[in-house]
Amino acid sequence: MERKPKYKYDIIICDICEGMGTQSHEEMTCYHKREYDYTYSLCWKCEGSGMLKKKVTIEYEPHKTNIHAVETKPYTPRKF
Repeated sequence: MERKPKYKYDIIICDICEGMGTQSHEEMTCYHKREYDYTYSLCWKCEGSGMLKKKVTIEYEPHKTNIHAVETKPYTPRKF
């Protein structure tokens, strides 16, 4: 019997943009004055949403055990 895997979806925060959806980059505009300009772009991993969908596959397999008859000795109390 073929078993189909089940899926579980979790929503996680993007680790690249930390949930902001954009990334900022510093560019130096003037070397002598040490001026910087910031440019913002959409995150390439989450495409601007700030969240990712994590797909987890859940598979169940039968557990096969080898059960052997084990000889047990009857309990005898110790004598002191």
